[in-house]
Amino acid sequence: MNERPSRAARAAVTSRRLMRPIGGRAPVVIAAVVALAIVAGGAVLLQVTNQMRREADGRLNIHVAGQAAILHDAIDRASRDVRLARQNVVFEDALARTDGPLLPADRAAVEAAITYLGDRYEVDEICLIRTSGLEAAR
Repeated sequence: MNERPSRAARAAVTSRRLMRPIGGRAPVVIAAVVALAIVAGGAVLLQVTNQMRREADGRLNIHVAGQAAILHDAIDRASRDVRLARQNVVFEDALARTDGPLLPADRAAVEAAITYLGDRYEVDEICLIRTSGLEAAR
């Protein structure tokens, strides 16, 4: 009682399936093509998205590097000028004359020096603050 079909019977069934008219296999073929198209479309979309992301990151890195260089240059120039301003006797003399608010004549000279620094670096406001925390000039 061998219930298994013979090799010849299996070959006959397979050949009948292959000999079916195209109309009989059309739904299977269409489903396979649609599945392949969906997979291929997803792969292409993923690659395009990743490429766009890499290009945008590259542009952003270039922009950030440029802005960092500009900022670094501005900070270097400002630190040189602040060190130079520190050597200005106007600040030292004005701060030495009183422990409180600056005298009116000293205030005018200090404000002129502060205004120069503000104009040079397009800063809206600069303050001269004593070590005690008292604002001496603006």
